[in-house]
Amino acid sequence: MYTLDANIFARDANPLSGCLRLKLRWPNWEPSDNTLLRKVTMVTPRDLVNARLYESEEAVTADALRHLLRARPDLRISLAIYQHQHEAISLARAAALAGVNWSQMRAIMVERGVSLRLGSETLEEARAEVEALRQAFA
Repeated sequence: MYTLDANIFARDANPLSGCLRLKLRWPNWEPSDNTLLRKVTMVTPRDLVNARLYESEEAVTADALRHLLRARPDLRISLAIYQHQHEAISLARAAALAGVNWSQMRAIMVERGVSLRLGSETLEEARAEVEALRQAFA
């Protein structure tokens, strides 16, 4: 049985313009000097669309990112922290994105020195939130 490793790397500053690198690995197999190594084939999102495996390059990227984040919990946590700091998502939403519970996410953020935003910072913000909730539930 073999496993398939998939890595995404950017061709330029735009991460969505990247390529997908696929590599097959066999367990308990180490190459030796007289073993012919197979060349790693570069596959682009366009190749997968052209093969009718996906409808669009965006679908390829979304699927690859979903698998990458599933395989790398450290990336999910870092992404959740970034979004909490820059996109104003709540601690609870960040925890859900990271795949941990609220108290674990809080502990991770404290450990990494991230300032927590718990509730409104000003009275005006609190009043605006209350008014938004009233309108949402009216």
